[in-house]
Amino acid sequence: MKKYLSNKWGKHLAVSLVLVSYLLLLIWGRQAQALDKLAARSLEPGIAYSGIVGDRDRYSFSLAASQAIVLEVSQPNTDVKLVLSDNSFSPAKEVFAASIPARSWLPEKVLVSAELCSRCLLQLAPVNNADKSGSYTLTAISLSSELHQGEIDFAAVMTRAAITWLRVDEQQANFDQVFKLYLKAIALADNFSAVNSEMKGAKIRSLYLASQAAHWLGNYQVQQEFVTRVIALSENDRDQYRLNATFDLGVIAYENKQFEHSTRYLTRARELAQLQGHKLMQAKILSRLGLIAGGEGRQGEAGQYFEQAYQVFISSGDWRSTIEGLINLGWSHLHHGSLGLALNYYHQARSFAAKAELPNLEAQALIGIGSSYGRMGDIDQAIRFVDQALTQSVKFSYVFFHARALQAKAQILLNAGMFELAGDVFEEAYLAYGKVNAVADQINIRYFLGKVHNSLGSYAKAEDYYREVLAYDKQTGNHLDIGSGYNRLAETALEQKHYARALTYQQQALDYLQDADDSHVKGRLYSQSALVYFFNGLTHESSAYFRRARQLQQELKDYAGLITTGYRMAIAEAVNGNKKQAVQALDQVIAYIQQQQQHVSRGDLRRSFLAQQQKIIGLQIGLMRDTRSDALETLELSEMFRSQTLNEWLRDLSKAKPVPPELAKKRAQLQQTLQSQVISYHQLADAVSREQIIRETRKTAYQLQQLEAAFQTGKADDKPGEIKSADIRQIQQGLDLNSLILYFDTNAGESYLWTVAKNNIELYSLPSNQVLSDQVLAVLLQVRDSPGSQHSNRSRQQKQAIKQLSDTLFLGKDIPWQQYDNLLIVPDGALNYLPLSMLTLPGQGSLVESKQVSYMPSLGVLSQLLNREVQSREGNKILLLANPAMLQAGNADEEFARVRVGFETGELPYTEKEANSIIEIAGNRVSLLSRKNASKSQLRAQALADYQIIHFATHGLASTDEPALAGLVLSNALSDDNLLLAPEIINLDINAELVVLSGCETALGRLIDGEGLQGLSRVFFEAGTRRVVASLWSVQDDATAKLMGAFYQFLLKEKKAPGEALRLAKLEVKNYQRRNRQKPWKDPFYWAGFVLQGPGGAWFD
Repeated sequence: MKKYLSNKWGKHLAVSLVLVSYLLLLIWGRQAQALDKLAARSLEPGIAYSGIVGDRDRYSFSLAASQAIVLEVSQPNTDVKLVLSDNSFSPAKEVFAASIPARSWLPEKVLVSAELCSRCLLQLAPVNNADKSGSYTLTAISLSSELHQGEIDFAAVMTRAAITWLRVDEQQANFDQVFKLYLKAIALADNFSAVNSEMKGAKIRSLYLASQAAHWLGNYQVQQEFVTRVIALSENDRDQYRLNATFDLGVIAYENKQFEHSTRYLTRARELAQLQGHKLMQAKILSRLGLIAGGEGRQGEAGQYFEQAYQVFISSGDWRSTIEGLINLGWSHLHHGSLGLALNYYHQARSFAAKAELPNLEAQALIGIGSSYGRMGDIDQAIRFVDQALTQSVKFSYVFFHARALQAKAQILLNAGMFELAGDVFEEAYLAYGKVNAVADQINIRYFLGKVHNSLGSYAKAEDYYREVLAYDKQTGNHLDIGSGYNRLAETALEQKHYARALTYQQQALDYLQDADDSHVKGRLYSQSALVYFFNGLTHESSAYFRRARQLQQELKDYAGLITTGYRMAIAEAVNGNKKQAVQALDQVIAYIQQQQQHVSRGDLRRSFLAQQQKIIGLQIGLMRDTRSDALETLELSEMFRSQTLNEWLRDLSKAKPVPPELAKKRAQLQQTLQSQVISYHQLADAVSREQIIRETRKTAYQLQQLEAAFQTGKADDKPGEIKSADIRQIQQGLDLNSLILYFDTNAGESYLWTVAKNNIELYSLPSNQVLSDQVLAVLLQVRDSPGSQHSNRSRQQKQAIKQLSDTLFLGKDIPWQQYDNLLIVPDGALNYLPLSMLTLPGQGSLVESKQVSYMPSLGVLSQLLNREVQSREGNKILLLANPAMLQAGNADEEFARVRVGFETGELPYTEKEANSIIEIAGNRVSLLSRKNASKSQLRAQALADYQIIHFATHGLASTDEPALAGLVLSNALSDDNLLLAPEIINLDINAELVVLSGCETALGRLIDGEGLQGLSRVFFEAGTRRVVASLWSVQDDATAKLMGAFYQFLLKEKKAPGEALRLAKLEVKNYQRRNRQKPWKDPFYWAGFVLQGPGGAWFD
């Protein structure tokens, strides 16, 4: 950053007053500081004084009235703090202080007038913790000549610009203000440079400083224009500004990925630096040439450049350049695959930057550390360091580095499988780069957005992004980028099974990347090439590329790459009929996955990481079925991964530690933000606005998860990566002869059904996930809405859809259905959205007629729920929250009415009937919260852990877009804070055997691969309950009141198990007759929607 003050000063008092007024802006409010008057050297004009910054040398001089001098400070190796004091006082009074950054080419000029001090004391010292061994040179220039008015005005503007730039450092001004002042200085210099040769040099200085301000504004086009004018005006190759401007042109070209132009400018700058003897500048040029080499895939050459430059930096004692050199070496080793060395260099850079108090360089080092851990697969560490970089960049308003940190974080989230959130953060990075006109970096973000869409299966959108990026890369002519672009297009074509097109793209990628010296890029390239060649019948080439890919990735310890390559090899072996070899390949892949997941401890990151591996497990199950006869072994594999994704949210976590006040306040703020976002989401009708709210909600939910992780702890023996798969044999032994587990695993190719009975386990094949999804949707279209007037036609179509799905799942399976009364369903995929009790069994009729049905997300969760230690409770109390009162805003007489917030909050008169029927059955066991008291504050005031059953009869908010948008609507009569949202429910201290959610769609949520539905049922399990009854679609009020009354009659009066009580209640609604013998609720719409999640057996014994 340039701080420059004029090198000429006259005797005119008017000029002195102008300059002093601006200097006083800088010193306003500073505390007086005493300086030792002893041991000060006398400063004589025209003599050059040298010293070491760490010696804190002092100089004294005197100024007569209206006299001034210029202090010229050259400090090529370290930052210097200049402190000027008035020695007329005792102790001496500080009047001016400035930090002067290290420069390899330009001395700093500071004006001192008699108005500041007559007896002056000057001290030079290191800035903060910067290197104390650096040298300086100080020269005083006496000013006594008359100045032209134009020179006076120019000096005033330049002084004001310099002070404003200092205030930017202190976050009290902005670069736009600085830039405008330098433009004014350029105009003044233009007016007088023709008649005064001194003003030509002034014009060059003002042009160059304006170019630097333009750079910080991100206006590279203006910067390029100004430095080009500097070169034209500076006619001597020994002119330092000519060197600086030529170097800057090289940097501008590099940042626009115009590597050929950049190399040409930097080569010229290198010649000028050699001519002028600027070794430090030569080293900076070498660093930039190294970045170009790395950007073109010549990593070995890049490393050589960086090493040469670093040796010059460290020998010169220039802290800033040394730190930049360490960062460059870290970058080189990161891209060359030497991750340990990369981390070492980045950590050194961070340590030095912290000591020197250079937060921008510390932020760069933190990004490098995070990126290195991300490449190693250590997601926890990667996120931690990148978040620190984000904190630094926000604190010090480094927009560019903030964008870089956002990009690094998004890449880590993408690799962890959090695709939507990664896309949101990439969008933030794109906007941040836009603020500084970093076009090339924005283009790079477009590539990552394409990768996000490709991961989400939006191939057309991904291809659009890839083509846009490729078009830009072709303009810059960088072979590494062009080849990578074709490789991305080949990947998208491969995912869509367009093998011929994939081959065309892949061959172009290989042509452009054949000379790339980037092992990481080459490993990924060869891996994909192998599969593309295989599906095009080129098996010999395919095998060769697989071998080369594995060799490179093993050398780099690129485990993510090895997982992908191993999976692709298994596909090729399976297609060729070599199923044993395919199984062996996948065994190694699964070992890599288990190794990687040990570095992902946070629940949300861990689940998303494992969810993206489901296709690997599906393939392995099919291969194991074909090569091994034991159904238990395949079930254990499926269950192992499902449990590892789900056990995280059901681990017996100790309740939150005592929350520090600042964290509690932050959590409350985030929860309030989330509530506002939920309301906005339901108010907005257009898709674009709702998508924006979803993005904001994801960000808030992520911040809440980070906060919760800060003060929650698990058991000492419950470390991430050590959660074991369910002991299926033990679960088998616990079954009675009347119970059967139906365990589904849906996949893109083939799906599977395991039946687990007390004495046997069987495995059956099912169609693909797509086929099952289509059939489930066909059923739902016939049952999720009220029958209406098309009852007869609907009934026929409904029966056809139900029969088709029932036959697909159950027909032809050698299962003795008549032996089993109790079915426990572990669903997967689209089956999570359907109550299987409405389906029919071969020769058995509808399941609801003879089988009690309950649901679990995995066997491991079942085992944990059954074995979860029950906390002591006082009696068997029931908490009932029903018919919350909704107060219309501004209603003076407090009549209750629907609040128009975009979702259903109307009156629920039937829930009053529902509540009364439960009270009639349970008597004084019930504590009732209704109307005004059915509020969030009243709910939290209850000792929830003492209740055996908690029943909510209110509106539910379901979201298939974002789990954090789910919640319950409570009364707003006492407070506007009336939405009980998912992140808040998790923190309730619940110890119930059963939670009943009697609202609409309370069992719905977002479907996550390997996890099932993430909705309200899930969060109530997290909060501590063992069972949840909830609805999969909008329910009808009077039928629901009838069903709930019957459910509690069977559960509490007749002591039926929860699963059996719900089955009997459904039958009572289904078979209910009015006096005219009509059955108004026989359609599944009225009774089938409620499902029991959790163990279906009784708890009373």
